[in-house]
Amino acid sequence: MTAIDISTPVAHIEPSAPPKPPRKPILHLFFGDLVASVLTVTTGFLLMLMIPALNWAVLDAVWLAHDPSTCREGGACWAFITAKFRFIIFGVYPPEEQWRPLLVTGLIAIEVSALDKWYGTFHVLRNINLGVAAGERIVVCGPSGSGKSTLIRCVNRLEEHQRGSISVNGIALNESVKNLDAIRREVGMVFQHFNLFPHLTVKENCALPQILSRGKRRKDAEEVATHFLGKVRIPEQADKYPGQLSGGQQQRVAIARALCMTPKIMLFDEPTSALDPEMVKEVLDTMVTLAGEGMTMIVVTHEMGFARKVADRVVFMEEGQIVEINEPQAFFDAPEQESTKRFLANIMH
Repeated sequence: MTAIDISTPVAHIEPSAPPKPPRKPILHLFFGDLVASVLTVTTGFLLMLMIPALNWAVLDAVWLAHDPSTCREGGACWAFITAKFRFIIFGVYPPEEQWRPLLVTGLIAIEVSALDKWYGTFHVLRNINLGVAAGERIVVCGPSGSGKSTLIRCVNRLEEHQRGSISVNGIALNESVKNLDAIRREVGMVFQHFNLFPHLTVKENCALPQILSRGKRRKDAEEVATHFLGKVRIPEQADKYPGQLSGGQQQRVAIARALCMTPKIMLFDEPTSALDPEMVKEVLDTMVTLAGEGMTMIVVTHEMGFARKVADRVVFMEEGQIVEINEPQAFFDAPEQESTKRFLANIMH
């Protein structure tokens, strides 16, 4: 696996809540700071010796006290080691970097580095850096025209970026058709508009992509379609046509169609924005269920209740840039940037 470039650790961002009394990490109760850090690296080395498939390790040296100030007092919060030991890095991490220690339990699902995109002379995405760990739920919000939809469309190359890099499950998104096919097999996407074939039944809409893309027999594809229509709670609509369904039901068909391809990552581009208010809840409930099952998700939405309930982190974008990233409680209760405060004041009142 390609080594992940981790930038120099940044300064600690003070939390908005009053700091709790610092607790010394377990390792530091028994060993000094230097010894604890060495033990962390050694543990990573031993893991790589014992597990041949593991060619990297990230270990959280603070096993109980996750407050960054305590981390700074106690030494390294995390250590990153590559298989060839090209570099070993220690550091503290602010909220926007908290995905890095999650590498302990899984691979990086999506990594976007120094991404730039233009439409002609219009610079729509500016130096975007974002990492998403496997199983993480990210909500992207911001005013219209801030680049939210463009960002997630770049992840499966519905839009091409001009500078920077994107990798999905360790596969680089580049000019390689083979890589692109591999990534699109891993990534499902649900759009604002349902994009269902009006002349096909609901079941046929869900089965057709499997037949064309995966080469499945019609019978097998329809069995999978029936399973996922049940998962989004509309199995009784299988033999109806899209025009016979409500907007909320059609969007759930679109979600089922994406799930039929068994993706590891789901991208949602404002999936409720085209729905009547009374239909929004049924779609959000389906997405909450998916999130509860551990699906890696990036959701562009203005549904702040969903973000507060489901997101691991909330990303705020404005004018093509990531302005703020934080956990939901801190993001909503104590936003740090003035533009974030203005956005939340407008959208929540």
